[in-house]
Amino acid sequence: MPSIHDPATWEPVLRLLRTADAESIVAPGDYVAGRIGRHGSSLPMPRRRPQPGRALQIEDMQDDVVGCELFSLDELYLADAPSRPPPWKSAAMKAVGTPSDAAVRGLVGSLGWIVFGDNGGGDRIAVDLTPGPRGHAGRIIMLDHEQDVGGDLLADSLTDLVSNGLGEGRRGPRGDQPPAVARVNIGGLSSVEAAAHPELEVLSIGV
Repeated sequence: MPSIHDPATWEPVLRLLRTADAESIVAPGDYVAGRIGRHGSSLPMPRRRPQPGRALQIEDMQDDVVGCELFSLDELYLADAPSRPPPWKSAAMKAVGTPSDAAVRGLVGSLGWIVFGDNGGGDRIAVDLTPGPRGHAGRIIMLDHEQDVGGDLLADSLTDLVSNGLGEGRRGPRGDQPPAVARVNIGGLSSVEAAAHPELEVLSIGV
């Protein structure tokens, strides 16, 4: 890609500014100015409006650059386990595992998850370089901020993301399903004996 210091990189931006504010550059020495950043810009681009009767939704903000809010190069990071610290109350009820048919690994974090953006609602967007058994490197996944394990498959590649935007997301393994996790309570299993299983990792006993 062109260098950030190469005028060709900024030519489309300058063209927008010049077209939108032509009266400011009619005389020698005149100039136009603007800003562009993670949280917005002053460029004369059409903005999405919410449908009548409802507030602006996350999907209303996914109309751009690649369909998400891109991080700067300095903000890119690896979504390893320490970068996704869950509260103990939640983590204690999870069992980490990856089914044989999973496209995304059921992990808390991975050195192969490179986070490069946000969907506008706090969920991180990452390139997956350590896929599950049925996945392949380079797919785009979402790390749900309300989940502690795994990720959702969003796009087959970065090219797919740029061309088609964010998809609905296909749920990856969460690691909180039976028989690895069992709940004995009035709405679940009737006894500890009923929960017993060679693969049991987490047992919750309620009222």
